Amino acid sequence: MKWIRLAIVLSCIVAQVQAQEVVYLLVRHAEKDTSQTGSTMMMADPALTTTGHARAKKLAELYQKEPIQALFSSNFQRTKSTLAPLAEKKGLQIQTYNHRELQALANQLLEIKNGWVVVAGHSNTTPSLVNLLLKENKFEPFDESNYNTYFIVRRNKDKFSVEKIEYPPF
Repeated sequence: MKWIRLAIVLSCIVAQVQAQEVVYLLVRHAEKDTSQTGSTMMMADPALTTTGHARAKKLAELYQKEPIQALFSSNFQRTKSTLAPLAEKKGLQIQTYNHRELQALANQLLEIKNGWVVVAGHSNTTPSLVNLLLKENKFEPFDESNYNTYFIVRRNKDKFSVEKIEYPPF
């Protein structure tokens, strides 16, 4: 009987800790078509390449079972297209944010109390957003050719942890 009570108490503690955890999955958009004139500048709005679409599908495949409650994207087709397969699998709308107002987005994300949130950004904004969430300048912008790295930031109350991850082969 003592073991049953202990198991019940422990399961309640685990459930309470999980209910307080927020997981931020922060990704750079997938590969963009740089064959268009001006496509390497932030002002351009190129589509994804075939490889970019494959990466977007891989992202959806990797995280489709997680309790994702919100998707955020800058208002560019490459970031929205990166999240589109995940949005379809989860039945969620993609919310857009202003990529020039990252502090406002960070504040909005910090208001979320539990669950998973996915944010698609850019080579400079994704590491910057991680830094804003952590409240420390830990990560530099990605090299323009790096589409393979993303972050998982976990927040439990006021404690943060971060993982820098690379996509598996696809």
